[in-house]
Amino acid sequence: MRKHLSKACSLWVKNGVITKSMISNLQSHIDTDNTIGAWILLAALAENMKIPNIDKYIADYKEVIRKNDFHASLVLHVLRHAWSILNHDYLEDLYQHLYKCICHFEINFNLISICLDILNSILRYLHVDQSNHVIESDMVELMKLSEMEIQDLLKENRNCTQDTVKIRAVFTLSHASLFCTNKISSSTLRIFERLLLQWESLPDTVKEIKDLQASAVVLLCQQALRDREVAKKVTPILGNVMRQEMNSNSLIKTSVKINAAKALADICVRFTALVEPYLPDLCISMKDPNPAVREAIVVIFIELLLEDFIKMKGPFFFHILMMLSDTNSMIRELTTFLVEETFNEEQDTLISQQSRFWRAYIITTIAAPGKRTADTECSNKR
Repeated sequence: MRKHLSKACSLWVKNGVITKSMISNLQSHIDTDNTIGAWILLAALAENMKIPNIDKYIADYKEVIRKNDFHASLVLHVLRHAWSILNHDYLEDLYQHLYKCICHFEINFNLISICLDILNSILRYLHVDQSNHVIESDMVELMKLSEMEIQDLLKENRNCTQDTVKIRAVFTLSHASLFCTNKISSSTLRIFERLLLQWESLPDTVKEIKDLQASAVVLLCQQALRDREVAKKVTPILGNVMRQEMNSNSLIKTSVKINAAKALADICVRFTALVEPYLPDLCISMKDPNPAVREAIVVIFIELLLEDFIKMKGPFFFHILMMLSDTNSMIRELTTFLVEETFNEEQDTLISQQSRFWRAYIITTIAAPGKRTADTECSNKR
């Protein structure tokens, strides 16, 4: 919805609908019962225009950041687009405060990304000549601090506060790595591998950390997309996740499996050859008891096949055909779409190569009524 609101604001700004008096009226609702609604609209407007007098409404950023809530995310979103109106000393103070909070893992995990975006922009302004060096240095330090915090992640006897710090360290490592050339260490990779592949054997205190496995999948995917050598280590881990039998009643495990499948798809776009050996693992998940997993796999195959990142060959062909009889109607419709788009008249050699039976089956099942081809008649005569 916020994307649609931003697009609407863009049109309003271009057509002169947004006036100074309107902005002033909107700002008057800040710190009232309507403050969240006001900030939502200001966040959308900030993407498309310079908002007058916004500096006095973001002056208390320290208190806002301390809240770590939805209100804070809206103010930070405005700040990401409006920081340039602040003076040099104010920006220096903002940078120091944000960086200190991130280093101490005081920022909530869902605000870390936007805080690092703000830091990156401010550093490029404050250190024009050496911005790349300063950013690299700061982000490498954040990665080191995060990895140090993660090293004892799998130990027992931790409290809830420590668990919060650990998950924030995972997100900090993930996002900070995107701003520098430093690579994640092999020891950290092994920790995340254990989180995904040896979950049942881990201490209960580790299993109680919410969204830990899902965060691990996201981080591994990000690191794999950055570097081919890392991708070589990550793809087998994700392939093993897809092979695992997971409890269909566990929403967390289901989400992890879906995220792992999407991660493999993203890596496939960048490093296709590395993912091809693990396509059979994705095919195995087409028989997963959870329809959400099966549907996600079909959608992934549709995207990869139609964009020509992978080819329909070998047993893969039959796995796709079997989805035509899935108990879920949405999956059947998606598979029908995939077959119709992939096995057209110009690309039907695969069908004829496999067997006469499957060729007749596809043509008679998928072809629309009244569109029987010469191949159909030939198959029937046989």
